[in-house]
Parts: sequence; C-alpha cells; structure tokens
Amino acid sequence: MLTTLTLMGLVLVPAVLIFTTTTAGAVTLGDRQTPILSPVAISLQNGNTQNHFIIDKSQFKKAPEFTGITGFVNTPNPLRLADLKGKVVLVHFWTYTCINCIHTIPYLNDWYQKYSNKGLVIIGVQTPEFNDEKNIDNVKTAVNKFQIKYPVIQDNNYATWNAYGNNYWPRLPS
Repeated sequence: MLTTLTLMGLVLVPAVLIFTTTTAGAVTLGDRQTPILSPVAISLQNGNTQNHFIIDKSQFKKAPEFTGITGFVNTPNPLRLADLKGKVVLVHFWTYTCINCIHTIPYLNDWYQKYSNKGLVIIGVQTPEFNDEKNIDNVKTAVNKFQIKYPVIQDNNYATWNAYGNNYWPRLPS
C-alpha cells in the first residue's frame, strides 16, 4: 500500500515518516513499556548496536492513482503509482507560471540528480492555471527551460489534482 506525507508542499510516497504530530501511548517491548512519541515512527535501541523503526501506517491515506492524464514529458510510457510500489516517490504538483512552484524546481532537480540512482522517483504533475498551460508543447518548453529531467505528467482536467484534494499551487493534501 502506498501512503502519502505532506512535507514542505510536496508529497512523499512513502517517505521518511518521522515528521508528524505527536500522540500519547506506549508499546510493550519485552518486559518494559516504551512511550510512543509519534503515530508514525519511534526509534528503538536493540542492545547498543542497531536502530530499528516501528511504523504505524494507520495515520496515512493511500495515495490516489494518477488519473485523467492528458500528456507525458520525460517518460515514454504512462506512469502508474502501482508500478512504483516499494520506491520513495515524490509527487510535485505545479504549474510552470507559478513563481512559488518555480522556486521549488532547483531543489527538486538537485534531489533528482543526487538520489534518483538510489531509488528516489520524482513525478511532476503539471496542472494548468491558465489556458496556454494546457498546451503540451508549452509544457515541454518549460520543462526544458527549467532543466527538469524527471517525468512530468499533464493534468489538464484536474482529475489527479482533485483525487489528491488540492486547492492551490504549490499545495498537496495532508
């Protein structure tokens, strides 16, 4: 099952699941109780040699599949989250004229360059705000201008946008 986590306006599917709110509770480990400080992850000492993490996925929603996609850039095939199961997937909703979206691109490009060979998958979901942003050739020009190497999918009809519950750029559901 894929899950989502919002972190700085981006969705990580599944991600380092340690940046969430805290809740009260405890887990029994052997003959002692260890407090749970996060609904997502706690760090446990196994002797003094190795850390382990317990992840409670009950607090996360399943990431919706990409739907209603009208175009593809930097990928020869349609993308499906189901095909990426087990990988760390960052889904970036953006539009190429949004200044706040544009400001995130250098960071995403850097992460993609550094970590794509270590299992990070970044998928840009270009959801147009204006009519000229619906033209796939304009999207390709923008992808080239911003030197984006990761796959970008075009969501002209807001189908994936709505499936994720987005309301504005750049914003992803919590």
